[in-house]
Amino acid sequence: MAAPNQILQPAQQVLLTKEELEAKDYRTLVKMDNLYSFKKSHKTAKTKKTKDAIITRLLKNGVTHGKFAPEHAAYLHYELKHPIAKALPSGTYIPPDLVEKIYTMKEKMDDKDHEQRFIETIFEPMILHPNNSAFRVTLNGFTARMNFGTALQGIHYRKIFNPTFFIRDYSYLAKKFEIDSKQLKSNAQYRDEVGWKRGDYGPQPAFTHTIPKAAIYENYAAFKETQVSKFFVTHLFPTYTLYYVIDTILTMLENHVKTSKDNIISQDYADTRLVEGYLPPAQNSPINVLKVYIRELNNRLTNLKEYKIILNNDTVKEVNARLDAINKFLAFPDPSIPNQANAKFEERVITIVMKYPNKRFEKRGSIKTIKANKSMFNKYPAKEDGLKKTIKRRHSARRHTRSKNISQRLKTK
Repeated sequence: MAAPNQILQPAQQVLLTKEELEAKDYRTLVKMDNLYSFKKSHKTAKTKKTKDAIITRLLKNGVTHGKFAPEHAAYLHYELKHPIAKALPSGTYIPPDLVEKIYTMKEKMDDKDHEQRFIETIFEPMILHPNNSAFRVTLNGFTARMNFGTALQGIHYRKIFNPTFFIRDYSYLAKKFEIDSKQLKSNAQYRDEVGWKRGDYGPQPAFTHTIPKAAIYENYAAFKETQVSKFFVTHLFPTYTLYYVIDTILTMLENHVKTSKDNIISQDYADTRLVEGYLPPAQNSPINVLKVYIRELNNRLTNLKEYKIILNNDTVKEVNARLDAINKFLAFPDPSIPNQANAKFEERVITIVMKYPNKRFEKRGSIKTIKANKSMFNKYPAKEDGLKKTIKRRHSARRHTRSKNISQRLKTK
């Protein structure tokens, strides 16, 4: 008798008899017929499909009890359950343990793909949930809030969710947030006992051992969606807000240089207090805001590196080029001038290179449609209503570059 995982040689293989085939139900015979009767010939419209005709074909071609030892051998049941074992040329056999390894690898790949897709739906949502209050950042205890109208809100949302603005590695993010594919498929209620004990849901009275309602989710997927969405709002929105302020101040200074006949931005203009409250009034001058916001942006980009999320390097190069251009219109530092607002500065946005970026989701040619409706504003209330109902964005690796239509003065100075 063959050992459990021993492959039976052709001389040892036993063909199914007519009586054994007649004992099979018609559906099973059809499956066997499809697998073993048409190696050289093909089905045609005239091919008989009666039970007797199928049995005749199977007897002609010969069907063994099994190519593997008896535990896998109910008329090649193992092959029917594992198609890859049948996919090889006749006479070539794959041991069951190797087949199991192949199927295990495939299952792991499918699970990984499912986990990455789950993260992607949060970082690249099909539907935007406008939330004007999300565009805020806190620096040294001072909170700056950006108030956009609905039109601008849509523009900024499309930019922050665009996969070519913040480059991210979805495979790494799935591991970082401990996403489990099998649990994602479960609809069972999920209780975040770990987060509750850690204090994520606030302090609980010492005498109670009941998990709060806030720590109970409809299912595991809802729990992870909340967790990852919170990360996005806590980290990516403030980082984008810092970038937006830097871009805004640079535009203001560039417009001043274009219209002013002075070769150096004056101390009086550089000391002008900005209307928007980016910093406390005494510190809220253009160059100082730039320096403070660049430092904070660099801190946040360094922290995001831990999650393998980086700001597109083309965007960084563009911002730094604009900073260099403006610096040419500033005065050299003069120790005799206290709080010299128009002095040249060295702060630049750091460049972070992702060693192994996940290119799979960055270069797609498909078009996603982002829809916004009133129900979204109910979930994330904003001051303005009426965001455009349909906004189309193309996922591509396009560079986010500023228009080249800037003044010759900024180019050549």
